[in-house]
Formats: sequence, structure tokens, C-alpha cells
Amino acid sequence: MTKKIAVIDPYMVTPSLSCFNHLVNLVGSPIHYHLPQVTGHKTLEEYPADGYIVLGSASHIFQNLSWHQPLADFLMAQLQKNIPVLGICFGHQLLCHAFGSELGFYRPDEFKLSGVRDVTITKDVMGLKAGEKLTLTVAHRQIVTKLAPCLEEVGRDDQLALSFDLVRHRELPFLGVQPHPEAIPNYCNTERPANADEHVSNSRRDGNKLITSFLKHHRLMAPA
Repeated sequence: MTKKIAVIDPYMVTPSLSCFNHLVNLVGSPIHYHLPQVTGHKTLEEYPADGYIVLGSASHIFQNLSWHQPLADFLMAQLQKNIPVLGICFGHQLLCHAFGSELGFYRPDEFKLSGVRDVTITKDVMGLKAGEKLTLTVAHRQIVTKLAPCLEEVGRDDQLALSFDLVRHRELPFLGVQPHPEAIPNYCNTERPANADEHVSNSRRDGNKLITSFLKHHRLMAPA
């Protein structure tokens, strides 16, 4: 039976259509596209899915926008039904916060981390091995500063001493990813035009690997 995946794009300025189209080509399964800041979670209820991918957003949880809590509640309800959720950047922060984690700005001046950096896998997860390094694109100002007891770290940035780049729930099918594994080359170049082609290529390769590892682990994507 073909699995259905819902991609939630909580954009504030420009829709992440290029990243969505990349996911369509990567996954090869039916994918629905949802805009919670426009329609709330109405379309999510109308089109049930077997798994969810929540993208980044220029908004952040400190703003407490009208659609933030309803979206968090909807996703938490899906997780309680054992439906997998991959939270990326804002999606990562939204659900980490919903589970009781603490968040803050990376720096008091709200400096934005951007470009490409290496993330070290700290525990075996979804076929990825502890010690393995993934080159991933980043674009964020906020970070998880204290992790809820129900979550555990599975990836971090050793160079910047940033914990909680990758986290998973100890029992529910949630994986949170602070970087952007869905990023396409144009996204990488927008965030840091000076990125070497090799870094951009590696970030796309490793981003694809992370996403497909999550989907295959939860049987949302057929094995190669």
C-alpha cells in the first residue's frame, strides 16, 4: 500500500516550493502540501497522512502566533497515534518546545547561523551510526537550550559546541532536526553565496540521506 506524506510549510514570506518539489522527486510517494499559517490545520484534517514533514519558518515559538499552538497540538495528536513526524528547523523547535524543552536565541543579539556545517551523529539512529558526520545546511537564530526528559540527543555540532542538532523521542516516532536536510543548492547559495560547490553538493547528499533514512525507518518509503 502506497504511503501518503504531508509536507507542512509554515512560511512567513516566501513558500518553500523548490524544497517541496525536491521532496516530491526524492520520495516518489503521494505528498500533500499544507500552509498552516493560511488555512490552520483544516487541510491537514481533510487529507490524513501516514507521516509528516514540518519545514522551517521565519516565525519562531517566542512569537506565539495564532497558528503555532494548534499546529503543535495537531502534530502531538498524530504522534500519540504512532504516526511519524520529522520536524525541520522551526518544526524541530515547535515540537521540542511542545514536549517541554527550553529554547533561546543562539546569541543575545539574535545573530543568524547560516551556511553549511558538520553534524556528528552521537547515537545509532535509523541506520545512521554514532560518529558519522553529516554536512547539512543551517539557517536559524534560535536553538534548543535544554532538552525535555522524554527526548534524547542523537546529533550535535562539535565545532560550535551546539547540542541537540538532532533529537528523537524516546518512545514516539519523532525526529527533530535543527539544520535543513531538505535544502536545495539555491537555498544554500542564498544563505551563504560563498559556499564552495563541494560543500553545497555534500549538504544535498547528506540531507537526502537523512530524510530517506527517516522515511525508510518508518516504512514511508520503499527500500532502494
